[in-house]
Amino acid sequence: ATLWAVKQGYADPKRMCVYGGSYGGYAALEGAVREPDLYECAIGYAGVYDLRVQLDSSDTQRIYAGVDYLKRVLGSDRADLLRRSPLGGVSRIKAHLLLAHGGEDPRVPFLNFREFTKALDANHIPYESLVEPHEGHGFFLPAHRLEFYDKMLDFLDRNIGARSHSAQ
Repeated sequence: ATLWAVKQGYADPKRMCVYGGSYGGYAALEGAVREPDLYECAIGYAGVYDLRVQLDSSDTQRIYAGVDYLKRVLGSDRADLLRRSPLGGVSRIKAHLLLAHGGEDPRVPFLNFREFTKALDANHIPYESLVEPHEGHGFFLPAHRLEFYDKMLDFLDRNIGARSHSAQ
């Protein structure tokens, strides 16, 4: 879809950034892994970066049939789960990164963030982050949301160009 939008002239290939939260965070970072030259930047918000963590630790497993659901959707082959996770392809990332996560996230456990940033550090891949230790799956306090969106706008300004000042 991104390449189609560029080909149609709807998107500038030099100003591409991908963003998503939860599964969308997975998709955004997996996009940066699979298409390392396509995106200038990627933003993950409460993102799934290691499918093994989801299978092992997400609160989905605590609901009726949750583990069966996760195994049916994700599979249970741990090597394959890693291969299909942004964590498994971290060394291919070229995009500038911004990661935001709540420290008490039961749906997408904070371990996703910790393992992913540890791998980024080990591969000397820079990133920016915002962690709200007492937030869960998303930032619910208005001050935390405002801080995240301000940080995101600044990140986008620096990586794909300044926003329109007429909207401010």
